[in-house]
Amino acid sequence: MTTDPKISLLVPTHNRAVSLKRLLESVFGCATSVSYEVVVVDNNSKDQTKELVHSYGDRVRYVFEGNTSFTRARHTGAQHARGQIMVYLDDDVIVHAGTLEAIEEIFDKHPDCAVAGGKILPQFEQEPPQWVLDLQSSFNGLSLYNLGEQEKEVDAVPGPIMAIRKSVYQEVGGFPPDTVGVETNVAEKTFKKLYVGPGDYGFCRRCKTHGYKIFYSPKITVEHVIPPYRLTQEFWMSRMVGEGHCGALTRINMDEFKMQGAQKARREFENVRCLVRHYLKSKLQRLRGAKVPLLPDEIWFYYYASMLKMQGVLHNSPGLAAYLWDLGLQGVADKNFDSVIKELPGAYQKLAFKG
Repeated sequence: MTTDPKISLLVPTHNRAVSLKRLLESVFGCATSVSYEVVVVDNNSKDQTKELVHSYGDRVRYVFEGNTSFTRARHTGAQHARGQIMVYLDDDVIVHAGTLEAIEEIFDKHPDCAVAGGKILPQFEQEPPQWVLDLQSSFNGLSLYNLGEQEKEVDAVPGPIMAIRKSVYQEVGGFPPDTVGVETNVAEKTFKKLYVGPGDYGFCRRCKTHGYKIFYSPKITVEHVIPPYRLTQEFWMSRMVGEGHCGALTRINMDEFKMQGAQKARREFENVRCLVRHYLKSKLQRLRGAKVPLLPDEIWFYYYASMLKMQGVLHNSPGLAAYLWDLGLQGVADKNFDSVIKELPGAYQKLAFKG
């Protein structure tokens, strides 16, 4: 909102005009003395995103990124950010009052702080069933976060709100790949959702490797709006399968996660052991009468099974891991969709598109 802002609020978005409007209204509804700007990166949307952003006039800067990829949209946002601190916001959050002040405070207080995050509280559009809450307790599939009322140093923070010192972002090379597409994509020639790399966690890992610190502040607060489809069996199965694919690709492509020799063999043995353990535990629970759509042990079985299957596909398709990693970084333009599909082996398509 100024030509020389302290903070740049960066919002990558793809076909979510309704939730984007809710986010922007929450930002502008917070009275603050902190100088900031809002940059919306329209990542190849086909809905009313452009018209919505332009309706805010000079309060929001609109940037179009035609290569569909969450990481590509994030990098584009960084290129247009004028603030010393970049705050990435998912387009489905609601920002609480005091958040910008808390972000400014924590970076001023800690010169070695690279990343800051805070509370990510749920706003359920539909009351969640207990079995979903049980799954969430086992794996953070709803991207929530709450470490209490004390500021503390942490290893990583989730992506719905990530405040990043811009100079560190540039030093470590930005985000590794994350995903291509979103769960709700239905348009022709769009990926529903491909999981490629560690995104938020991978970036935090890079910052820690470079000697920087990551902090949690309870005064940084957003609500994450949880739509009904995230309370379904289909969502959770798809999410865990995708996470398994991501795990296999990350271990090949990212130096911080690579393993060699005996260490790699031990990890593979442990993966198989976990797969068998979760399978047996879930079968036992079913035999004892568990009637819920999904059990925590079942989602972990899907995770390990999909990771091991993806490792087999990558082993049999030299160059595929690097190709997918670059796809996650560069994204896919509409005109290139068919050519990208042709480059993907059938075995990968069967795993990624059919689960």
